[in-house]
Amino acid sequence: MKVYTAVRKCLAHLLHPLGHLLAFYPLLFLVVVGLWALVWGQVLTEYDAFHQIWHDKWWVGIANGALVAFILGIVTMSVRLTSRPTQSGKKAPDSQKSPASLLSFHVSWWLLLLLFAVPIVRAEPGAAAAERLDYSADWRRWFPLGFVLAMFVDAVLVWVSTRTPKSAPTVGGQPRGRFVRLCTNSAPRLVLCALTAGYLAMVVIHASFTNVYCPIFPASVSFLLYFSLFTALLGGLTFLARNRWWGLYPAMVGIIGFVVLFPSKQVENQVPHMTIGKSAKDSYYDRRAVLANYDELRQGDGGGLVDDRKALEAWDKAMLREFGSPQPLVIVACSGGASASALYTADVLYNYEEQHPGFSKRIRLISGASGGMLGAAYFVSQLRPGGAISQAQATDEYREYLTARRKGTPATDPSFQVTRAAYMKVMEKCRKEFFAGLEADFLGPLVQKWVHKDVPLSPFGFLGGLIPWFGQTTNDRGAALEEAWARHQNRALDVPFRDLREDEAAGTLPSLVFSPMMIEDGRLLFISNLNLDYMVETGQNDTYPDHDKRLRSYIGAEFYKLFPQAHQFRLSTAVRMNAAFPFFSPAAALPTDPVRHVVDAGYYDNYGMVVATKWLLRKKIADYLKGPYATARTASGTNPEVLFLRIRCFGNQHTPRMLPTEAELDKHARHHLGPRKLRDEWVKWKSEDGTKPPVRTEGGLFTLTAPLIGALAARRANMVYRADERLEAGFQEYSEKPNEVRVEEYPLDCSVEPSLNWVLTKRDIQRIHEDVRGDVGKLNEGANQRPSRFVVPMIAVPPPVPNITKVGQPPVSNRSEFQMQAKVANELVTAQFVRKQVKRIEPADGTLTPTLQYSLQKKAELASKLSQLPVPKPPDPNVPAPKK
Repeated sequence: MKVYTAVRKCLAHLLHPLGHLLAFYPLLFLVVVGLWALVWGQVLTEYDAFHQIWHDKWWVGIANGALVAFILGIVTMSVRLTSRPTQSGKKAPDSQKSPASLLSFHVSWWLLLLLFAVPIVRAEPGAAAAERLDYSADWRRWFPLGFVLAMFVDAVLVWVSTRTPKSAPTVGGQPRGRFVRLCTNSAPRLVLCALTAGYLAMVVIHASFTNVYCPIFPASVSFLLYFSLFTALLGGLTFLARNRWWGLYPAMVGIIGFVVLFPSKQVENQVPHMTIGKSAKDSYYDRRAVLANYDELRQGDGGGLVDDRKALEAWDKAMLREFGSPQPLVIVACSGGASASALYTADVLYNYEEQHPGFSKRIRLISGASGGMLGAAYFVSQLRPGGAISQAQATDEYREYLTARRKGTPATDPSFQVTRAAYMKVMEKCRKEFFAGLEADFLGPLVQKWVHKDVPLSPFGFLGGLIPWFGQTTNDRGAALEEAWARHQNRALDVPFRDLREDEAAGTLPSLVFSPMMIEDGRLLFISNLNLDYMVETGQNDTYPDHDKRLRSYIGAEFYKLFPQAHQFRLSTAVRMNAAFPFFSPAAALPTDPVRHVVDAGYYDNYGMVVATKWLLRKKIADYLKGPYATARTASGTNPEVLFLRIRCFGNQHTPRMLPTEAELDKHARHHLGPRKLRDEWVKWKSEDGTKPPVRTEGGLFTLTAPLIGALAARRANMVYRADERLEAGFQEYSEKPNEVRVEEYPLDCSVEPSLNWVLTKRDIQRIHEDVRGDVGKLNEGANQRPSRFVVPMIAVPPPVPNITKVGQPPVSNRSEFQMQAKVANELVTAQFVRKQVKRIEPADGTLTPTLQYSLQKKAELASKLSQLPVPKPPDPNVPAPKK
């Protein structure tokens, strides 16, 4: 019994800080739990927060580990100091302090470090994050090595404080031993003071300058530095409150309540470059657009917006000049998804342009959300003079390759192979320059501005009357994101949005349509150089001559109708507003009365289908496509057609055509087949008789979380299924008469699941490129080099997706026409390739879900179709190459 009592007292004494942390300090305990969830990859997994902590760069991983150890040290030290025995509310004398209290602090700290280092021995740390990490790298060791570094520094300080004899000579009247011990015991305080001073200096610098960025502090380091100061502040407040500073917590609640209850006193994040005209003096924030007058504002021309029907006619004429015959019209709708979607969208478009020169000229309209529109806008910017693609198109190798293609030189001809090899060398060089602008770290600058400027200054908006830049600012994390794009993309997007207007009107450049959502009313803000007045309301624009009868409701407003003289408004700002996802990006306040804040277009439509289908279904557009355009195509012996490309990096492509959700499929696989995840799990599920226990995915708090879960499910369903319904309406509109004009959908789905973040790991980047090169590049290459080519006939409505199909087995359909076409396409184009791709994507059993099979087949059909199209005229060698 005595031994048990002694052991119990010893453990209680050593684990004193941990016991008090759990029992008496809930705020500090939440800090530890939140940090633990972050380090173990249990939170923010879709944003790859795990890999931001367990970084693959050695110095970042070590810095993260040292900072996490420092935060845990602050927590345990705060508990130790606050839990000392007191007398009448005062600190106890040294004689009453436990001599082993410092040892208990170290033991508790070491145990916490051990707990936080456990993921190093796990097979798949962070589950989804681990799947994306490159295990050939030494990423596992760097983060725990930061713990070792922190422990070594602590051991050195303890050793120095105990090794100096008390009889040593004095320094400043104090014995050296006491002086050294004083310094070493105060080392944590000195470190905190240094960090605080550095943080305040960074606040001043970031508030004074807009383009500040320190690349040695990536997002994780900046966040952990800020979190350590927050933890120290929380520990200090807890210590003072323990010593009866009872007014601290009410004061904190009062400050937070003041900021929340008086929104007019908060900092207003404004849209940059909103000057009136070309002058930098007058701003729309001094003369706001009154939303109540929007009916009158609609009557203006938006400062010279381009009529979309005339732009379509100009595009058709440009195709005749460039190719000598009418060409298919291409519409692109891309999904959101930060850097991953930007990279995937740009890679798909670049591959099609590389394999089929002139593909980009056939694109008339591009719409979408978030990162997808970043990739699309960057691609379009590189088509302009001075862009990477434009520079490549001005080379002799490019011109010789186009000449050989136009002459119909066989792919087996040795001279053609030499010409093509030279062309691919030029395009590969262009590829490196092109994708360097999308593979960079855009999260670091954003987080730096967030933690060093936006967060600390946000409560002081009430000082705007005294200091203007306290009340409103354009120097925020949104501007930092734009500057990061400009820094890595040769300022390709840092141009006035109006500069694209002339090329769009001439039909030589695709039209970009951004559609961020306004928070206050859920309506869209259409940012485009096209006059999209018909998009802001429901119903057909030309149905009734009387406006009051025609208008049912507004679904949005046009940017250039509200601000027609915003000549300096940047393309990068439009991209950023279209990808603003709070809290990572601010909800910018428009200069309107009442104020409207805009956020990511993905809140309303993450796939760009609303804009694309409304443009396609507009009566004037449909009349031209079914009239002059179809007539010219038929006269030239080709089928009039619209190619509708749906580029989706995060398209929920696995479950739209089946009732079980992805989470339910995964749980069914775990229950019945072990831990493997099979995409064809629903096939095995549908063979059951229903006698097994049902799969349940709701948690214990489902009664409380059901409203939120239902709202999120409804949001996703509205976007996914509404998009399909609108596209079906487009098929019906253009299938009234045979051979009039055909609309065909081509879903281009990414088969990998990268992180949803503004920074990607090397492995994520590699996997996205491999997916595009495999599913798009190889198909296009095979279509271009195939000696006998064919054209897959177009149909009006896509067939229903068949039930599960084995590799190479033609899909079963109730449309005999499509069944024949699909069989021909599968036999002549994709049979062998699909087998290889399925084996690569689904190594488990070589089967595909209908959606992925259909997507892969449509990619093959698109490659075959594009291979039949003529190439543009070679550039004139007498015209000098465009300069950057």
